[in-house]
Amino acid sequence: MAPSFKVILVIVSVFLSIAVFNVDSRSKPKFCKFHGKLHEEGYPFFYPPTTCNLHLCMGGRVQFIRTGNQ
Repeated sequence: MAPSFKVILVIVSVFLSIAVFNVDSRSKPKFCKFHGKLHEEGYPFFYPPTTCNLHLCMGGRVQFIRTGNQ
């Protein structure tokens, strides 16, 4: 039996979050601002809405905030 789409989405999300975390520090602030903007408009972006990590960039440092929207 093939794995469900949800399982595949979770696995892809994990890989994407690792890739985003490892992105060059000079590009993090721009990326985080873009991701935050999409989030405000209701787009889940890389992550499913229930486990979404919102990126806040403070001085080039990325903090992952778990939002836990139900």
